[in-house]
Amino acid sequence: FNRKPKKGIEHLIASGVIEGNPQEIANFLHKADDLSKRKIGEMLGENDPLSLSILDAFVEQFDFVNMTLDLALRRFLTTFRLPGEAQKIDRLMERFARRYCKGNPDVFAHEDTAYLLAFALIMLNTDAHNPSIKKENKMSFAQFMRNSQGIPGASALGEALLAELYNNIVNQEIKMETDGTMFCNVEKKGWMTKQGGRIKTWKNRWFVLSGNTLYYFKKQEDREPLGIVPLENVGTRRVEAKGKKYVFEIFSLVGPDTAKDIEGSSTMKGAKGKSDGI
Repeated sequence: FNRKPKKGIEHLIASGVIEGNPQEIANFLHKADDLSKRKIGEMLGENDPLSLSILDAFVEQFDFVNMTLDLALRRFLTTFRLPGEAQKIDRLMERFARRYCKGNPDVFAHEDTAYLLAFALIMLNTDAHNPSIKKENKMSFAQFMRNSQGIPGASALGEALLAELYNNIVNQEIKMETDGTMFCNVEKKGWMTKQGGRIKTWKNRWFVLSGNTLYYFKKQEDREPLGIVPLENVGTRRVEAKGKKYVFEIFSLVGPDTAKDIEGSSTMKGAKGKSDGI
């Protein structure tokens, strides 16, 4: 399983260790202690009918009743490692939001609100607990509130609920499960110069393109990214910047960007060192 999850499941079924229905497979993924968390996340994020059925059965085993959103998210993320592809993350987080809203029908008016707010909490967690980010550059509550304004239904939640979620994340880190390398399908990697969102200075960052997601780090050897940029519903365009060549900007195509990088901007400007890319 830890090398090829689907082959591992097929072998366990053929050997009679588990039955071949989604509920039995999901139960095995929950209870087996020696499985790779990264491989569990990859398998659950697949888009084939069996994987989707297993994902539904996997999420159904969580009881989020009367939990705050951040506590439910902590519980959810202890069982697997978020995969590196944006589409897989979307499928996992959509199921999480659906399950949370089913157990707590009076908290959010729409599943989209829970989904996007959970994603915002993951971004806040990265910002608040990454030692590479200076204290004065970390996201304030006012910035978190401003970033949340683009989330459908967030304005009806009230400042008190958002403050509780913000403080819970800042005061206690969500520990992401990890084993081995974070990326299994790296398409491009290399150094680029990135312009900050709040402070408009240019800094060198190590970028990794995996699936439909762009990650950037302060150092090449860092394991936790400074920011995560899903490359769905976005566009790129060339822009001019004094003293820099090959400058481009990533921007949202669907209005306010709810999956901002941790520097707080709905656009991201970068300058490649070479015209042939990173």
